[in-house]
Amino acid sequence: DRYKLPEPPPPPAIKLVAGESRIDVYWDNTAESFIDPVTGEPDFEGYKIYRARITQESQNTGLRQLLELVGQYDLIDSVGYNTGLDFVRLAEPETLDGVPYHYKFTADNLLNGWQYVFSVSAFDKGDPANNLESLESSNLLNVGRAFPGPVSAGGREVAVFPNPYRANSLWDGRGDDG
Repeated sequence: DRYKLPEPPPPPAIKLVAGESRIDVYWDNTAESFIDPVTGEPDFEGYKIYRARITQESQNTGLRQLLELVGQYDLIDSVGYNTGLDFVRLAEPETLDGVPYHYKFTADNLLNGWQYVFSVSAFDKGDPANNLESLESSNLLNVGRAFPGPVSAGGREVAVFPNPYRANSLWDGRGDDG
């Protein structure tokens, strides 16, 4: 009475934490419990991390064109690169803003004050028996923005420039894909 189609695991929830010349990308492990709707079997394989730097020249280009793959981590099995998840897995989950995160990727040597966009997608094993390649969640579903720079010493007043700040200005990097 209905068709079941293959689908990728859902993207994980992410959190970006900016620091001096770096951004830490945290994400949860919810994608790992994904059950394929066709086979009824667990079908998680790994994560891909994407980054884009938003500049004045790229401000009218959509994120889909700007995001570049900067990391891929997958299970050690007969599928994919077999890099393992240990390189990005935290020994203990870290709770930020009440949410536990199980993985962390650090992008360093970044330019302070520049806008960076990060995304983490999840992908599955595919189905070789049915000639179906690995499926990946969209890298636009959990996009986060951050500006690396010195960490505030606290206790200071904050000034915003320009004032009033317009969240939909051209320099915010919103292109044709939103």
